[in-house]
Amino acid sequence: MKLALALFLALGISVSAFAATGDVGASIKPNAVDFSKLATRVLQYSDVTLSSTDMDTLNATPVTLVSAPGSGKVVYLDDVFCYNDYNTIQFELGTGTLDVRYGSSSGSLAAQFSNEFVEYNSDKTAHAYARDSLATTNSALVLWASSDVTAGNGTIKCRATYRTVTLSDI
Repeated sequence: MKLALALFLALGISVSAFAATGDVGASIKPNAVDFSKLATRVLQYSDVTLSSTDMDTLNATPVTLVSAPGSGKVVYLDDVFCYNDYNTIQFELGTGTLDVRYGSSSGSLAAQFSNEFVEYNSDKTAHAYARDSLATTNSALVLWASSDVTAGNGTIKCRATYRTVTLSDI
């Protein structure tokens, strides 16, 4: 508890609720936090679910995982966790990969999942840490299949954990 309190203080997060009950989570009402008003150094996450249709078109049409943050800001990816919720037919990605890229399918590679994960024939999870990459200002993070997905059904659910860095704050 003392370590958590010290961490909250170091991050500049109000701890009045923590002091009153010893449990921050129990003191915050559901949906009471406006994430758009959090300091950019606060870790945030984005959830995206890719349907079979999304997977079928992912090579031609990347799906936005994290929106572009605005002028003078960069999305700093920490990691991505994905869950392949297998249905009845495994996805077929050939020799391709499921990529997280900055901006577009031709942007800098931020994280990557193997075709083994995408093509698994039962439920499967995978975790990818961010790579050293060249992020550009005001660029979204997108999911993209590096080759055409030719078959499969089910869904792939991904959670990206990230921070937004305002360059003028550095």
